[in-house]
Amino acid sequence: MEDISYRDRIIQFDRQTLQEESKQLFIKMGGLDKDGRKFDLLRGMGSQIHKYIENRIDPKAVCSFYTADHIVKEGMFLRIDGVELKCNAFEQIDSDQIKGAYVYFIYAGDYYLEDEPIMNQLLADMWGTAFVDATRADFGRVLGQEANLSDEFGPGFFGMDVGQMNELAKLVDPSLIGVEIRETGVLLPLKSCGGLYLAVEDGYIPLDSACMDCKGTLKSCSYCNLKRRNRKMFKCTGICSKCGRCKDAGMMKGANDRKTKLLFLPDDFLPETDEQGYGIAFDIGTTTVVGMLWDIYSGTQVGAQAETNPQNEFGLDVISRITFAGENEGNLHLLHGKIINCLNQITDKLCKKFDVDKKAIIRATVCGNTTMSHLFAGYDPKSLARAPFSPAYTGTIFRKAGELGLQIQEDSTVMLFPNIAGHVGGDITAGILATRLEDRDGKTLFIDIGTNGEIVYCEGGKMLTCSTAAGPAFEGASIYQGMRAAVGAIEKIRIENEDVLFKVIGQVPPVGICGSGLIDAVSEMKKAGIINKTGRIASSEEYGRKHPGSLICERLRNGQAGREFVLVSMVNDDDIIITQNDVREVQLAKAAMAAGIQLMMQKMGSKPEELEQIIVAGAFGSYIDKDSAIGIGLLPNIDRKRILSAGNTAGAGALMAAASSKEALRVQRIPGKLEHIELANEPDFQTVYLNAMSFH
Repeated sequence: MEDISYRDRIIQFDRQTLQEESKQLFIKMGGLDKDGRKFDLLRGMGSQIHKYIENRIDPKAVCSFYTADHIVKEGMFLRIDGVELKCNAFEQIDSDQIKGAYVYFIYAGDYYLEDEPIMNQLLADMWGTAFVDATRADFGRVLGQEANLSDEFGPGFFGMDVGQMNELAKLVDPSLIGVEIRETGVLLPLKSCGGLYLAVEDGYIPLDSACMDCKGTLKSCSYCNLKRRNRKMFKCTGICSKCGRCKDAGMMKGANDRKTKLLFLPDDFLPETDEQGYGIAFDIGTTTVVGMLWDIYSGTQVGAQAETNPQNEFGLDVISRITFAGENEGNLHLLHGKIINCLNQITDKLCKKFDVDKKAIIRATVCGNTTMSHLFAGYDPKSLARAPFSPAYTGTIFRKAGELGLQIQEDSTVMLFPNIAGHVGGDITAGILATRLEDRDGKTLFIDIGTNGEIVYCEGGKMLTCSTAAGPAFEGASIYQGMRAAVGAIEKIRIENEDVLFKVIGQVPPVGICGSGLIDAVSEMKKAGIINKTGRIASSEEYGRKHPGSLICERLRNGQAGREFVLVSMVNDDDIIITQNDVREVQLAKAAMAAGIQLMMQKMGSKPEELEQIIVAGAFGSYIDKDSAIGIGLLPNIDRKRILSAGNTAGAGALMAAASSKEALRVQRIPGKLEHIELANEPDFQTVYLNAMSFH
């Protein structure tokens, strides 16, 4: 497989090579493999028509290849270079297995015989279909020499709408091989086809053949369509390979790697190519640290590497680490050393993997939330934990790599992105840069959902920002069986036909639920009437009175701390549940975000429903379900197409500054363009916040 993307590669096929396979397909298609005078006659007519159209046979393909950094998969949606494709079967693909995508069109020739008898037209059409299928098979073999391939996807099968041919044409140009597309998605000449293969890791499991003819209905989507055979609630054994109930329940492995595959650079980004050497950019998250290596001379990204932040042994959240840093004089130095060692490990792995001399790295950029930035630079973060939450430093920090202990060219300059306010950090500054937020027209919202939900609202060139104390619910903390998005976490939930369907990261028995799964669960419980608008979980008896005989009743029970809803009933009785307190934690978190959005827009004389675009940043934002987020009131209810998952905008912004001095200068100016709103000081905050707690 090629390491870089390419566009519109033409592949010509030898028609003589395809002749025998096409002949066999023609015979099979027409049922001409039988004995008898009639079939002899038809085979003879077929041979005559083949000779007549032989000069029209011209098998060729045009193909574009996109590497994984151009691809985002979100449920049944696959975005390649910003072009969105929808296919039910995409749900079954493990995102971590995707290494690239081949998008193609195939042309076999023009076989239409306008003035010939109908039988001759039919036989010519059959030959056309046979050559298209033979060419497609040979094309798959050609690509198979470059990479491991997934099943073949394309408009017309696996539940993919034919109209998406026009979307494919945005990724590869069919006109280069003489194919045009009507508005409806029909190809001309008719003996053409289009589709895509995914380049996948070893161990890819082919999809169930029953999904090939999926018609896009719920009964044939990638969730399990097996029907309950009795009235006993299903017990999960954890043996996915033998069960199949949740349709290969696991989706992703390696939670850290998610952020390395969610880097998108703006279209107008122009890197500098005036120096020999490399740049390295670091996005220091509370949970995950990502490093990205950049070839300055060629102006291209070399690779990315993610590691778990080693500071987590002193606390999973920023407040715990701030507290630890203040317990004695040596702790701040210890936390600083941990993150420096982590950055050096990432650098070492990248350089070994791509055969780069560490001394050839002549630029470095770093961004993170305010606490992570303080700990990286060696500043005491204690002021961030108490009002007025003032940072210990302001502006952009420049240090020499040798001074910090980073193992790159020791005289190289390390740039730490500027914070905006006490809890609006350099990661948000980087996100504003990467999304070109200040240049966008209309009413645009940029949000990064985490323990502190950072929000930036842009309208008419003016930008307001605030941070909300959303709490750790969406990161799995404070939830009874909550966990980060790692192996064993339920990441997706649906309630259909009185059954709870779920997906687990890593294809293992579920052990907890992460943020995206939690949002799904509460949204689905609300839709099913399991919780009311106040967030109260119904008792089994109450639910039974409204829904007589419902199997949902079996999942509602009283636990030690109140009512519970069983998501997954395990054979070992270690069930995965949502408690009443979990619902309350979600209410608190989503209300904080919703109140922040409403109050900031209110200051500009606007309303959330008037938003023209919402940009959701971060790995978490890329995996949450838009309908679920709107369903619980976390996001304003606007057209889903106007809600964009922007991926790791912090990493993208850091990379841009490492690749371009103009971008580095631009990011330094961003904090001065924002007005910070302290929500706690807003007179309407309490009222707006309390109203936002309801599920409407």
